[in-house]
Amino acid sequence: PAARRSGSSRARAAPAPRRRHSRRKSFPAKQLCRAADSPKPAADASGESFNIMGKTVLVVEDNELNLRLFCDLLNAHGYSAHPVRDGRDALAKAREIAPDLIIMDIQLPHVSGLELIGQMKADLTLRAVPIMAVTAYAGKGDEEQIRAAGAEAYVSKPISVIKFIESVGAFA
Repeated sequence: PAARRSGSSRARAAPAPRRRHSRRKSFPAKQLCRAADSPKPAADASGESFNIMGKTVLVVEDNELNLRLFCDLLNAHGYSAHPVRDGRDALAKAREIAPDLIIMDIQLPHVSGLELIGQMKADLTLRAVPIMAVTAYAGKGDEEQIRAAGAEAYVSKPISVIKFIESVGAFA
C-alpha cells in the first residue's frame, strides 16, 4: 500500500532484520582440549608406557574462552593439555593424570585458586608439580601473595601468547 501511494506499481519487501549472535556457544570440556581425548600413551617394547604428545599440563580455568585458548596453545606447542572447569575437581584430576605442570586460574567460582595451590602443595603426590598462576589480578602485592601460596610462576591476563608459552616451557 505505501509503495502504491508513492506512484510505484510494485510493492517493496521490507529488508530482513539482521540477527546478532549474542549467545555464546558452550563447548564440552572434551572438545576444548582434544589432546586429552587422544589415544592412551603408547608402549615401548618393554611394555612401559610413554606420552607421545609431550609433557602433560593440567589447566584449571572456569572461563570457556580462556580454557580453549590455553589448551589450543599448549596442544599447538606439543603439550598434552587436560582441562578442568570446576576447581572442586582439580585435586582429583591432578592425582589421576600426574601432570608435569598445573596452570591455575586464581579467581574460580566455587573455590579460590590460592586455596587449591595450598592444597596441592600440601599433597605429597603433587607437591613437586610446578604451578603457574594465570589471573586477572594485577594489583600491588597480588603476585607476592600468589607466589607465597606456592605458585612458581605468575602470568597476568590478558596474556601475552609469547610470555605464556615461555613460562610453560620454563617449567614443563
